[in-house]
Amino acid sequence: MATAAFDGTGEAYAHITNDSRVKIWDVAAGACSHEYTPTGKHAAQLTCLAWGKVPASAPASATKKRKARQVHDVLAIGTAVGGVLLWDCSRGELRGTFGGESSGHTGKVNDLALNAAGTLLYTCTVDCQMTCWSVGTGTQSWHMSVGKHAASRLLVHADDDVLVTASTAIKIWDLSTRSSTRKLRGHAAEVTCMAYSPDHSFLVSASLDRFILVWHTALTC
Repeated sequence: MATAAFDGTGEAYAHITNDSRVKIWDVAAGACSHEYTPTGKHAAQLTCLAWGKVPASAPASATKKRKARQVHDVLAIGTAVGGVLLWDCSRGELRGTFGGESSGHTGKVNDLALNAAGTLLYTCTVDCQMTCWSVGTGTQSWHMSVGKHAASRLLVHADDDVLVTASTAIKIWDLSTRSSTRKLRGHAAEVTCMAYSPDHSFLVSASLDRFILVWHTALTC
């Protein structure tokens, strides 16, 4: 589970505290710039977080060019009861919620990620499910099983055509067909971190087995 992460620019750092608060730090200033504590019906143990950018809601009178430019930095935050909170860092407010008891999505969220356009949110849960959510409507687009073992981490390719999940083995998924196209074996314990190289030529994975493996994506996708 990712409980801490830098944003895409490296200028902000977010982490989940032991008492389930989210703190966002200005890296250059070395100071906490925002803090968020879920309360009321949203109060729950926080399990993971991920940065992303989503389209900002613009007035109807705004031009198409202006609407296209308006994006907000957000944090998607997973909970132990299957809920996901979308915190708008630009506005300092809760933008939306996903999952939870009313949707049947109640398994602990192990990891989550937004696609590059900020229109889709992917989650993997302890009950071996993977779910795709529409950010605009807050509803499930689809959900499916990842197999016998729950995914501990997931990663979305920048082109939005490939999704990667990992438990001990790593699975490559074709999003157009929602089918697994390749399984990568090499780790002896749960994968704790995955990342693409800047040009997406390589996939890097780290595990509790203390090994870091580098995979050539041309041979794995």
